[in-house]
Amino acid sequence: MEFKEIEEKYWNSLYDKHEITYNSKRDLDYHDDFKKPIYALPNKARILELACGVRCDGIEFALQGKKVYETDISEVAVRKAQEIYHELGIEN
Repeated sequence: MEFKEIEEKYWNSLYDKHEITYNSKRDLDYHDDFKKPIYALPNKARILELACGVRCDGIEFALQGKKVYETDISEVAVRKAQEIYHELGIEN
C-alpha cells in the first residue's frame, strides 16, 4: 500500500469513528494570529483550505461572507464538513 492510501485509510477511519460537531470556541490563542489576515480580506474573497479536516476554520470564514473551498485526503472529513456547513445553513 502506498503512503497516500495509508494516510487516506487512517483519516477516513478516524473521522468515521467520531461524532463531529461545530464548536466555535475550539481554538487555541495562537489561531487568532493566523486568522486575522484572512478575516481582513473583503467579503466574497475566495479561500482555499487544504487538509481541512473537520476543524471548521472555513466555516468561520464562510460565516463572514468569504467563498471557501476545502479539500482533504479524507473523503469522510470533507463529507462531514459539508454536513456541518449544511446544518449551519451555509450552502455555498
